[in-house]
Amino acid sequence: GGARGRGHCLAWGAGRGHGAVGRAWRLGAGRGGGLRGRGGVGGGLLAPALVTVGGILRNQAAATSTWAFLFTGVVGTLVYARRGSIPWPMVARLAVGVVPGAVLGARTNAVLPGGVVLVVLGVLALLVGVQQLVVRRGHVKLPDQASQPALSTVRLILIGSAVGFGSALTGTGGPVLLVPILLTLGVAPITAVAVSQAV
Repeated sequence: GGARGRGHCLAWGAGRGHGAVGRAWRLGAGRGGGLRGRGGVGGGLLAPALVTVGGILRNQAAATSTWAFLFTGVVGTLVYARRGSIPWPMVARLAVGVVPGAVLGARTNAVLPGGVVLVVLGVLALLVGVQQLVVRRGHVKLPDQASQPALSTVRLILIGSAVGFGSALTGTGGPVLLVPILLTLGVAPITAVAVSQAV
């Protein structure tokens, strides 16, 4: 029932493109997809737009947003791969944790009240905003491309699990969580964004 409802919502908003849901889809997906491609963090826009403008359930908005950013992720991955910016061994180890984390996050989203999902999304957006402010004010020095930290396999799998769970739960897309985490751990910005697209 829940999966069929989410699928119906997706088809209505994306396929037909009529009414408030269609407007929310075009607004959120267009702007969010562009920001995701440039900085990896546009995924936080679509789910709130679908709820606010489209008037659909919060759980359905999270599911729809997750599906929508699959396509921008593929495009972003192709672009960064052509530039040689993606460290594939890191992507592979993150993916080991992302897959089970995403499955658990999606199942949790299906049983949680919509209000809880929205609160989690708000807290997540606040934490990411604080992290970006700290970086911009110079309290955290961003690394350059030449100096990459040696992150262990176990650490990357745990990060992938957390990112997969959080992104599937809220519908924000992995980059919203992954980019700030990688930057904090000392990964160069271009690498962090490239990896977030591939994952």
